[in-house]
Amino acid sequence: TYHQLGIVAQQQRQWPQAQEYFVTALLTFVAYKDPNLFVTIRQLVALEQEAPTLKPLAEAMAAQGELSLEEAQALVVQLKTAMKEAEESRGEEA
Repeated sequence: TYHQLGIVAQQQRQWPQAQEYFVTALLTFVAYKDPNLFVTIRQLVALEQEAPTLKPLAEAMAAQGELSLEEAQALVVQLKTAMKEAEESRGEEA
């Protein structure tokens, strides 16, 4: 899958290629409402920490051509909020 290709590219320090694969995976997971999108978001966060010179996530998503920059920025906010809520609910269950 694109997520796994992103991991391989990240391990090879091919940062832009890794980001492209992860963004493609993320957009696919969003389109199909697949919960694996949280794993990909975590991987993108880790990638940004390793390679801070990469484009911001919203710009990378817009570059794929499926979303405008404004739509991508709104989606990033929604995803980060959903991820935070999921992590908080896991903390409450423990």
